[in-house]
Amino acid sequence: MQSVIIGTAGHVDHGKTTLIRALTGVDTDRLKEEKERKLTIDLGFAPFDLPSGRRVSVIDVPGHKKFMGNMLAGIGGIDLVLLVIDANEGVMPQTREHLEVISLLQIKKMLVVLTKIDTVEVEWLDLVEEEVREELKDTPYKDAEIVRVSAVKGIGIEKLKFKIDEIIDTLEPKDINAPLRLPVDRSFKMKGFGTVITGTLLAGKVKKDQQVDILPQGLTCRVRNIEVHNQPVNEAYAGQRVALNLAGVEKEDVPRGSVIAQPGFFKPTDRLDVEIEVLPDFPYPLKHASRVHFHIGTSDLLAKVYLLEKKELLPGEKGFAQLELADKIVAYYQDLFIIRFYSPVKTMGGGRVLNVNPGLYRKYGEEEMAELKLLAGGSSEDLVLQQILRHGIISPSELLKEAKLAEKELDELLEKLLDKEMIIELGDGYLMALTVYRDWKKRILKKLEEFHKENHLKPGISRAELKQVLPDKLTTQKYDLFLEKLLKSGEIRLDQYMVALASFEPQPIKEEEKILKEIKKIFADKGIETPGIKELAREIKIDEKKVQEYLEYLMYLGEIVQIRDGYYLSVSVLNEVQDKVVNYLKEKGEITLAEARDLLESSRKYTLPIMEYFDQINLTRRKDNVRVLI
Repeated sequence: MQSVIIGTAGHVDHGKTTLIRALTGVDTDRLKEEKERKLTIDLGFAPFDLPSGRRVSVIDVPGHKKFMGNMLAGIGGIDLVLLVIDANEGVMPQTREHLEVISLLQIKKMLVVLTKIDTVEVEWLDLVEEEVREELKDTPYKDAEIVRVSAVKGIGIEKLKFKIDEIIDTLEPKDINAPLRLPVDRSFKMKGFGTVITGTLLAGKVKKDQQVDILPQGLTCRVRNIEVHNQPVNEAYAGQRVALNLAGVEKEDVPRGSVIAQPGFFKPTDRLDVEIEVLPDFPYPLKHASRVHFHIGTSDLLAKVYLLEKKELLPGEKGFAQLELADKIVAYYQDLFIIRFYSPVKTMGGGRVLNVNPGLYRKYGEEEMAELKLLAGGSSEDLVLQQILRHGIISPSELLKEAKLAEKELDELLEKLLDKEMIIELGDGYLMALTVYRDWKKRILKKLEEFHKENHLKPGISRAELKQVLPDKLTTQKYDLFLEKLLKSGEIRLDQYMVALASFEPQPIKEEEKILKEIKKIFADKGIETPGIKELAREIKIDEKKVQEYLEYLMYLGEIVQIRDGYYLSVSVLNEVQDKVVNYLKEKGEITLAEARDLLESSRKYTLPIMEYFDQINLTRRKDNVRVLI
């Protein structure tokens, strides 16, 4: 049976909590301060049964403007909103602001509930209904039904329940196969159980004893117990109000704004590309680089808005923007959000998330803007592109799992995206958005240019050091595939350990050439008894770090070889040694370390690493206490 969440909205003291008590028998004002002040400050929740037998949950949100943030934390994820209006007062300021929020969050269904009808004349009720119709005429809810009730006397409550039943029949089912996502709106400690969180299960399902992520904190824990409608269950589904008893975490670890999520699926972000709109009646424009209050799911934080196409958005206008958030959050493609003016705090607009893994807005050009426009279209093709964008690099099997499409349909969409040059293919079929590839390539090439400028003798930068300019969670496998793509494009030079620009060649200056000549002479003269880095630094009177650079350069030229850490030989000396050992083995069949030492007329200190080096290059193989040719 369809799981449904109902929410209330409306001006302070218009009877939302009393209405819910009439529907459910539960007083949702749970805080002492709420009882004393007779107004709802935080969110309240209660289940009730409809005439059809359905059990639904209702959320009571505060109406007072001071507690608008709490209202926004509760209103997301609901299927049907009851806009509660006091028949005595009619439409009031918070009625309008709540209506704006409901419209911006695209809540599909609304019922208008006129309360306290027992305190006014019928003629007055007709006038109030006309006022409500006038208020709704330019909104998505112009055809919303209006139900007259007296919660105190029970008038119209049964009719309201029947109307709710009728609307629920028209709702689309929730996606229980999507990745688990549950924004936390309450967390508390329960004696004998430990930490309990509550929230509306937006997508997917959660099972008892399942491992879940707590984001953006990056924690993992086990779901010890689950309750739905105050009853223990083994599994909960999208669309239900859920209480989870979490093992191994404190209530402070999962405050409001946290998200309980499918392990490994969501990545917290502090930057979003969005499409944003300013309310038509808002008195000010939204200016580039403005600070705003940002509300998404149950999160409430500050953000900076960087407009991507113009310097300001006038009331009633839409545009693309990048949001720089004060903290990391969890968001998903097409998530809806609200922004409120920084000061005085008032709802000014909202929008939807287009990209949760964007580059820096300052680097956006025609390609990036075209991509945003494509994402704003909201088709299956856009969703696939968003998944690829979010991962940076993704395998076909990962994409098939996350896009929730048939394999044939996904293949067709990928062909279209490849034809449009929105994505590119790496090795092993891995995929990458072209804009991300270009962004990463810029980062890599810039780092290489900087490195070569500062280290003109070094043949390249280590793979590990270069990887630091890319996202932290990029796996080595995907990083290697990305480097291979750059290699094939002729941008870089690559070996097992080092990366360099394809156009770069280490080039010593005149003074360095003299020192290099001196080092080569020392290696030629010393045979296999070459000095280590410290001794060499003392001998030629330069620091050890510089000696290391000179040795790496000579290895790049192929003039010396590293036998082991800190021990190098000239190639010509090594070749002579190799010839001696090979000839000996061809004649004798095997050689001991002592025989090798005598053959090379040296000590064990130098002979052992040379013989181990021959093992490593598969020239010889150790067999008990002797070595033989392979």
